Amino acid sequence: MIKIGVIGSRGKTKVCSIIKDKLLKYNKKIIIANGQIESIGEVSHIDCDTDIVIYIFYKEQYQIIKDKVKLDILIQTAFDDEDHQYFNMLQDIISLIKKDGYIIFDSDFSEKISFYCENIYPITYGLNSKSTVTASSIDDTDKLQFSYCLQRGIYTISNEIIKPFEKPFIESGSSDEILYYLAALTCILIIDYKF
Repeated sequence: MIKIGVIGSRGKTKVCSIIKDKLLKYNKKIIIANGQIESIGEVSHIDCDTDIVIYIFYKEQYQIIKDKVKLDILIQTAFDDEDHQYFNMLQDIISLIKKDGYIIFDSDFSEKISFYCENIYPITYGLNSKSTVTASSIDDTDKLQFSYCLQRGIYTISNEIIKPFEKPFIESGSSDEILYYLAALTCILIIDYKF
């Protein structure tokens, strides 16, 4: 079973829905624990046939969930500049990532985020040339169209290498959601699913 955490001021639900929608074609059983106390209890007693559990981390419930979860992947979505509570939680949540796990984070964020992540693979996404994952040819005139660009090779959770590539996408949505697509699609690649 793969455990994914999602943290951020905005975009958590969108990232989860992209991951879930893209994995539907593989007939995977996915549970999304949205931070409500009752769903945390359910997740601690999940069926062994569940393939993926996605935890959405909210500031208010973080203390409840933090001792119950070890993550394979943590996705950091958008942080509001003034939301320092999430900054303070980030290092604690990084400590929930298993050895050789992944953190996927937004390298376009305006504040510098410092964190310690020994034995964790950081993967950056953003609309800059230094990110591991970026997008090009972005157009949202009719639908959201973009090319997903993996700029450096990455290893999957099963230790397979994915070489750099570009792939065009046409999705519903606007260019404001491009970073959420980059984060979600990168997560899907890491857990060994193709798109």
